[in-house]
Parts: sequence; C-alpha cells; structure tokens
Amino acid sequence: MSKQSLKVLFKKKGIKITPQRIAVFEALLNNQNHPRAEDIFEIVEKRFENISKSTVYQILHLLEELGIITRIEIDGVQRYENQLEFHIHIICPKCNEIEDLFSNKIKEFWDLTMEELKIHPINQEIKVYRYCKKCKN
Repeated sequence: MSKQSLKVLFKKKGIKITPQRIAVFEALLNNQNHPRAEDIFEIVEKRFENISKSTVYQILHLLEELGIITRIEIDGVQRYENQLEFHIHIICPKCNEIEDLFSNKIKEFWDLTMEELKIHPINQEIKVYRYCKKCKN
C-alpha cells in the first residue's frame, strides 16, 4: 500500500490523517526487516521528538486493525511487517534474522489444504527455522 492509498483509506474510514501516523507507516514501508515497535519509535522520533512510545504502539495497533500491517512474534518479540501477500518466514534461531519466502507452489498447496479441511483462517503464519549464512559457521 502506498502513502496515498493510506490517506484515501483513512478518509474513507473517517480516521484523522496525522503526520505521526504517516511517519509510522513510512517507517514500516521503508524497513523490510520486520522491525519491533521500538525500532519504529527510534525512526519516527528523529522526525517528531515529542512522540511517545505509547503513540507509536497505538498507531501500529490501528494499522493492524485496518489490515494494513501484520504483527508476528519471534522468540517472544513482537515484530511488524507490511507484507500481506502469502509468504513464509524463514528465521535464524541464533540471530533472529527473518527472511520472507514467496512461493506460488506452497501457496497453492496451502490453499488446497485449507479448502479440503474446510478451514477459513482469519490469519496464518508459517515459520521455518534454519541458520542464516552468518550463523551457519
């Protein structure tokens, strides 16, 4: 989703468009490393010195409720992403690096499995753990 699309969605839903909300969204948009709320706060705080962590959490919650972002938990830590397409998280158990894997074959298999089992997930997440190149040695 683009910044302009976000503004249109906010207007449609009657949500006030604030520079802080846009900044949190942009911080996520420009950071594909599945940042924590604290990481996003540090980015946004450079532009808005008076923003609180609480405000950042509230904005993240709003964006998640709107279906614009998703929250994932890795090793007990909440992380966020704006990637809504079906994908798998490949996670290094040593350094917690997260890589996104997109595969049409896996998506097709997953969709067929959900259909066969008559399951209509409201959320789904597949995590695969393996050592990254740095931690393998």
